[in-house]
Amino acid sequence: MLCFIFTSTASFAQPTWTLDPFGKEKKPEKYEEKVLGSEKTATKKFTPVRRFIQNNVTHYNYYFNANNKINEVIERAK
Repeated sequence: MLCFIFTSTASFAQPTWTLDPFGKEKKPEKYEEKVLGSEKTATKKFTPVRRFIQNNVTHYNYYFNANNKINEVIERAK
């Protein structure tokens, strides 16, 4: 049962993701030298405030997406 849960959640995660999360895509010339905010997150310190915000956003994002999926299943079942 646990194996199914872990593999099924991985298959739903960002199914239409088109950007490379590791930054291997070429930036526009105007921004080649600029470090973007998404690139800074790996180098910043993980402070208690940042951890609190990140954990809450992640928690409620997961809840929101799970709620949407369950509502879609219920709608299809009707």
